[in-house]
Amino acid sequence: QKMLIRGDGKIGINCAGPQERLHLADDSDPTIRITNTDGGTNDTAAFELGVSSNTAIASTRIEARRQSDGSVDLNFRGAGTTSVAQTSAQMTLDGGTGYFGIATTAPYNHLHVNGNGRINSLIVGNSAANNIPAAHLHIKASGTGAVLRIEDSDSSNQVYDILCNQGSGLSIIDKGTGSSTNTRLHISTSGSVGINQGSPNAANKLEVSGTVTCS
Repeated sequence: QKMLIRGDGKIGINCAGPQERLHLADDSDPTIRITNTDGGTNDTAAFELGVSSNTAIASTRIEARRQSDGSVDLNFRGAGTTSVAQTSAQMTLDGGTGYFGIATTAPYNHLHVNGNGRINSLIVGNSAANNIPAAHLHIKASGTGAVLRIEDSDSSNQVYDILCNQGSGLSIIDKGTGSSTNTRLHISTSGSVGINQGSPNAANKLEVSGTVTCS
């Protein structure tokens, strides 16, 4: 039996005993497909989901939207108030890049949040995927990749890097506008501190390159 409409209004497709209003059953990866055959830019195909006794009340919406380059984005909209649906996507999966945006329809990274966000603990870097954060912000990477960059976006963009390097220590590096490598402060693994000196002598607890004025 390919299709059944029961007396209680439940419809079964390839299913003799439908359990929901629409119940599709198959033994080879069953799929439901909705296609907008016009295929123009910004054309959509969508599901709308509502929870209200009034069928005219705004619903949430999951839609596929064709872009000018031929890719198809997946957009998610919530229902705003009880009478107004959201007019633009609140979350977007970019079909061309695989990037995911929250509060933006044009994500520029794998995850792009346009607005405030909160993460209890975060690990960044190229360490093994099964590593878990040991602090609220945990940077873990191989080589000289464990870097926290602080950059002023005004004018020529002043850049400082805080670098942790195995066998060397912790450095604060003045990158100037991005290409310089001036070590302003270095704490070696032996406990020596260098000011304007990236390789303080282990015999010295403090080594300064330049003039020191004390008052």
